[in-house]
Amino acid sequence: MLNGSEVVSVTWVIFFALFALAAFFFADRKRNKDFIEKMGAYIFIAVVLASVGGAVAGKFFSMVLGITWYADSPVNTTAGVFGIIISWVAFGLSVEWLIGLTAFLFVGAGFAWIVTGFIL
Repeated sequence: MLNGSEVVSVTWVIFFALFALAAFFFADRKRNKDFIEKMGAYIFIAVVLASVGGAVAGKFFSMVLGITWYADSPVNTTAGVFGIIISWVAFGLSVEWLIGLTAFLFVGAGFAWIVTGFIL
C-alpha cells in the first residue's frame, strides 16, 4: 500500500509523462529548436532548473497539500529520477510547453494550498 506522498509522486510522474507525450505529438519542434539555439549559454541553466523542477515537484505538491513526505521511500526516489528524465524529454521537445506547464502548476498548487488551508 502506498502512503500519501508516494501517491502524489506517482500521480505527478504519470501526469508529467502524459504531458511529455502530448508535447511529442503536438509541439512545433522547429520552433523549439530555434528557441533553444537562441538561449545560447542559458541553456545549461534552463536544463538544470527543469531537472530540479521535475525531481522535486512531488515533494512540492505534498508540501502544498500538507502530506508528510517520506524521503527514504524508494517510490519517491524513483519518481524523482523519472521526473528528471521526463523533464529532459519535455525540454527537448517543447520548452514553451514546459514553461506553460510550470506556470499552470504553480497557480494550481497555490489554489490547492488556499483550499486546503480553508478545509483544515
